[in-house]
Amino acid sequence: MDGRGVEVRVRRSRYAARSPRTPLADQQAGSRADATARRARRERHERAAHRGAADGRRAAQAQCRGRGAHLPRRRPRLHQDRQPHSRRHRRGPLVRDAPVIRVLVVGGTIFVGPSVVRQLAQAGHDVAIFHRGEHETDLPPDVRHIHGDRDAIADHREAIAEFSPEVVVDMRAMTEGQARATADAVRGIAGRLVVVSSMDVYRAYGRLHGTEPGPPLEPPFDEDSPLRESLYVYREHTPAVITQRPAWMDDYEKILVERVAMQDRELAGSVVRFPMVHGERDGQRRFYWLWKRMDDRRRFILVSDKNAAFQSSRTHVDNAAHAVALVATDARATGRVYNVGEPDALPLSEWASLIARQVRWGGQLVIRPNDDLPAHLRDARPDMWDHHLVADTSRIRRELGYREVVSREEGLRRALEWYAAEPPADPKAAGNLDYEAEDAALVTIRASAVP
Repeated sequence: MDGRGVEVRVRRSRYAARSPRTPLADQQAGSRADATARRARRERHERAAHRGAADGRRAAQAQCRGRGAHLPRRRPRLHQDRQPHSRRHRRGPLVRDAPVIRVLVVGGTIFVGPSVVRQLAQAGHDVAIFHRGEHETDLPPDVRHIHGDRDAIADHREAIAEFSPEVVVDMRAMTEGQARATADAVRGIAGRLVVVSSMDVYRAYGRLHGTEPGPPLEPPFDEDSPLRESLYVYREHTPAVITQRPAWMDDYEKILVERVAMQDRELAGSVVRFPMVHGERDGQRRFYWLWKRMDDRRRFILVSDKNAAFQSSRTHVDNAAHAVALVATDARATGRVYNVGEPDALPLSEWASLIARQVRWGGQLVIRPNDDLPAHLRDARPDMWDHHLVADTSRIRRELGYREVVSREEGLRRALEWYAAEPPADPKAAGNLDYEAEDAALVTIRASAVP
């Protein structure tokens, strides 16, 4: 009875403790059995909900493509009972917490592309690569190859449709025309298009190159920072790191490449903006000029004061590839733009110190005003180095859980080992070397320092 004289019936829960007359051991055993049953039911419900959500996403994506009958394969049964995000089924840099998908990589045989292909394949995805067949790099044996000219990729639409990719990653779209060719070739076949872009789309890059006058902009730059207003930054000059000007350079423009991907009405676009990328197979050999002088055991290396202080986002090739693979396989990246780069951007002088430690160089980095340097090391526009190119990479870390898969030191070590193993055809030109002129400049600098 309650305080108002009303009888209250207490319904015993089926999971309540047993009668005191039941032996204690039986009570404990029953409680454990009940807890086990509750846990098993909860796990079954969670797995069913997880599979249902995944099936819903796949069906929605297929419907958008008009290919409802061709849904991606489910994960192997071995993984269906595992909790998502478990470290136990990590295979390579990507975690297998999503269904297997089919990915076509366009132009993935030179620098970053091979690492993208390997990481996707290691994660269990079906991968095909479209390329000319001129650079048959070492790739997993189950990767399919479609050979053709990327500028005529539409001629291979039938072969692409046979593979039926769900996501297409264009690693080498340098011009608006190339990006449109890829989009036209895969529209109606794939559901998503991921393009690799560059930090050169930002206004700060235009000011660095003098195409857009103005004071230095305050870094870091996030994905919504102002873009360049002047297009085709390389029509008037060729970057010093490029020894042979390619035919597409007059029409090079990553801003237009991004627009093609993000404004297509049938393809869901994503953009990955690269920083300066170093590592194995880097045709530009970004640190070669420093490494070569240290490897030649030069006692002094001359560098301008503004260049020594210049900060730009950088990363190793495998880290850049990991970002691309992550964006390609995570539906949350649809319609998004992501910067990639190490969390902090070191000035060039600190990179020189890291290289010196790697090769055990005991010389001195001589930092001087631009006018004190020999002609071959002097910058035509020394103030260009006042425009730092530092990216804010918090978005891809926050939204997709991106983390570097190769440390700064390890990535630098691999790059330097590759420099030694694969010397350029003309080391003097590649390193901008003129030791006689550099020695003469050092004599002048020392003489001017004597009171």
